[in-house]
Amino acid sequence: MSWVSGLDARTLVLGMVPGGIAEMSLTAEALGLVVPLVTAMQVLRLLLVLFLARPVFRFCSERLKVGEAR
Repeated sequence: MSWVSGLDARTLVLGMVPGGIAEMSLTAEALGLVVPLVTAMQVLRLLLVLFLARPVFRFCSERLKVGEAR
């Protein structure tokens, strides 16, 4: 992703690392990285986990039930 976007790989990695938004923002600032990008990626990661956890769980549990019925 870094090569395609031209952004620093450390910024992109820090944006997707599991952890608190505040901690990752402070870490980005200490490392001299793009803090708004890291914060935005952390918020996006959080929203995706919150909104996709239930549908993915239901999909997987239905697939397991179908596999058990055979």
